[in-house]
Amino acid sequence: MHRLVSGFAIVVSVTLLAQQHASAAVYPGRGITASTGNQRGLYLVLRPDTAPPLNQAKIDAIRASETLTREFFAKSSGGKLDLRYADIVDVPITLAVNPQDNQLHRPNDWWGIAENYVRSNFGLEPEAYQLNLFDVSATPEDVNQGWSGVATFPGNNLAMQTPPGPGWGQLVVDHELGHRTGAPHSSAWRLSDNGNFNPHVWDAQKKAYVEYSPTIHGLSPVAYGVELDEYGDPLSVMGNISNGTFSVHQKRVNMGWLSSGQVPDLNATGDGTYRVYAHDQLQSTLNAQANVMGVVNGYDANSRYGLTFNRNDQVFNKGVNAFQTRTDAFTLEYRAQEEGVFVYLNDGLLDLDLTGGSDRNDRRRSLQVGDRFEDIAVSPSYFVGTGAANEWAAIGAPPPTSIYQLRPSWFEFDVLAKGQDLIGSYVDVDVSTVSYVPPGDLNNDGLFNQLDVNKFVAHWRSDTSSLNRVGQWMAGDLDNSGLVDLDDASLLRTILIYSTGQSFGLTTSVPETPASMLSVIAILAVVLTQARSPLAKASITSR
Repeated sequence: MHRLVSGFAIVVSVTLLAQQHASAAVYPGRGITASTGNQRGLYLVLRPDTAPPLNQAKIDAIRASETLTREFFAKSSGGKLDLRYADIVDVPITLAVNPQDNQLHRPNDWWGIAENYVRSNFGLEPEAYQLNLFDVSATPEDVNQGWSGVATFPGNNLAMQTPPGPGWGQLVVDHELGHRTGAPHSSAWRLSDNGNFNPHVWDAQKKAYVEYSPTIHGLSPVAYGVELDEYGDPLSVMGNISNGTFSVHQKRVNMGWLSSGQVPDLNATGDGTYRVYAHDQLQSTLNAQANVMGVVNGYDANSRYGLTFNRNDQVFNKGVNAFQTRTDAFTLEYRAQEEGVFVYLNDGLLDLDLTGGSDRNDRRRSLQVGDRFEDIAVSPSYFVGTGAANEWAAIGAPPPTSIYQLRPSWFEFDVLAKGQDLIGSYVDVDVSTVSYVPPGDLNNDGLFNQLDVNKFVAHWRSDTSSLNRVGQWMAGDLDNSGLVDLDDASLLRTILIYSTGQSFGLTTSVPETPASMLSVIAILAVVLTQARSPLAKASITSR
């Protein structure tokens, strides 16, 4: 018996596939690309020819999974894509003994065998469908298979070894269908410290690469030997951890579900306060008559769902033992379900919260209201580790270019507030450009002189925690500790001696206790008459 289960036919006219309005449902149109349109799929259930035929329980499980898939892609695409199984077919195949293990497995070219069976027994042409999904969960794995799901490129085929159903089965099918729509894997930048990865940072004072320590070096989302975990994004279905929606970067670049107007380029639009809406809140809706899945309201054409910019970075190439320039794309997005602002570097999620440590599944990687983030905190000079033990230390790489030479101006992001309106949940993010000013030039006049000392004394013991790094330097907080103190006085003296070799009269008075003020004046007065230090400049202006 040949079992064919067909879906509903589309009998309504294109007028039901309405364009988006302020409060109108949005359904995919008839024009089809890999990531848009009302797409028809053929679901092939492969089984050993000795096993019972396809039954209703299996069909019900497939249809339940199909509904979840259709809802997921409708919400992710903003109503631009519907993926449905127009036909479900029962395909018995004869297993064969594989000489590699002397066990029964699917025969070679089981893809083609199954397609030809459908042509011969059902009169259906698999290539007439936008998608062929081979459910091989009832058959033994291939020898050394190593996959739960796989998509073929080019072509319209994908296969699942995992049966349809909630949890892992649903993640697998949506992940592979994500590849079908154009999405690559969604990775994560991780400072893993284990037998395969040992990240380093550049220590300018020691003029050497040293092992990264979160306690010593603080937040450093990338490093020399950083792990780019290909499946490591815990937020997106294109990792292998959760069934969350795609990143804004992929929705804009790979699938075209968001436009450049909805994700503006900061290099073109510049500084300002941006309202960024959550891209994970759309609600699906089914037009039962047409059997087409859409959304109650799509992405608002006049709103922003992310911010992006490109940056020229230097990435070390192990093959040629040199740093090479590469254009990297940064994308900021807001996820209401995760209650955080996340930043991606290309297709990889950055970890902007040290709380989660090295836990691969931890989702605490976001910015919250009140947080500030400077893109230069993600070093524009790095190396992606390959997994070899002690890799970076063994390379013997040359010193890197100063990050301030690579990125003399950068963006600072200040998450101001969260809110909600008729469009959805949002965050207001202030974006400002920060330009490099050499530490010690407190008044930014290009000189190191008595005026800088006067300004330092005027800011003595000031709280600078609300300022960005350059703002802190210009207030005298040269070590970015959040307080202008004796450590900064020592740094300032070193900078001034190196830069001028001169001493200055310290006649400025400040509202401080006599003992505290005398200690600062004494340090500066004594050391400004000492010999120039050859190590000072590098220790301050490089990272």
